Amino acid sequence: MKQANEYRLKLYVTGGTRTAEQAILALKKLTRRLAGKVQSEVVDVLLHPELILDPCLRPTPVLIRVQPLPIVAFRGAIPDLDQLIRILRLDD
Repeated sequence: MKQANEYRLKLYVTGGTRTAEQAILALKKLTRRLAGKVQSEVVDVLLHPELILDPCLRPTPVLIRVQPLPIVAFRGAIPDLDQLIRILRLDD
């Protein structure tokens, strides 16, 4: 049986761009849909410029499932929630 907060997601965005706002909104919807199973965090790379040096975080937005392993990342405009759940393997 899986535990509550079994998935940990990090969304990396660049400032308050339209793309960033859309990604944040999609993450909020995903978190609500999987209530109790997802812990999420949004990181603005403009506030943490050292992260821009990491090629894995370019371009943004990047949504990363950091737990459980293996790490799974999705870059670019976030698709519909069902597709995102499959891509990030949140339905395992």
